[in-house]
Amino acid sequence: MGVCCVDEFNLLQKSDLVSVHEAMEQQTISVSKAGLTSTAYSRATIIASCNPISPGQKYDSDLNLVQNTGLATPLLSRFDLIFVVVDEIEQEKDLKNCDFILGKVSLFQDIINSSYFFSFIKKFQRQMMVQEKMKSNGILIH
Repeated sequence: MGVCCVDEFNLLQKSDLVSVHEAMEQQTISVSKAGLTSTAYSRATIIASCNPISPGQKYDSDLNLVQNTGLATPLLSRFDLIFVVVDEIEQEKDLKNCDFILGKVSLFQDIINSSYFFSFIKKFQRQMMVQEKMKSNGILIH
């Protein structure tokens, strides 16, 4: 079992969508190389997201999901759950969210600028150099 996360699912090439559909429908993946075809079992959860295909990437509530995403009905039917998330424009709320996010970025910048952060990086860098030297001398590291 595994998890496969795909962003901008509707922008995948058609050949990739065929493979994903096979994995979702039959729980197998087929690979053909040099005249040989091999089939492997694939049991994975697929989490996918996509934006509307309309100009400006705005969801049109007058259109159905197939028309908004450009994905074929057989492929959409393989998903157990489908959530439509619409970003309503609310300027005051959006400004509050921006201030909150930028405040977190400022906090992160303070952490990066701290001496503790630099000492941690230097220690990690020395450790990586020692491991690289050991590898170059044929010593296996696990």
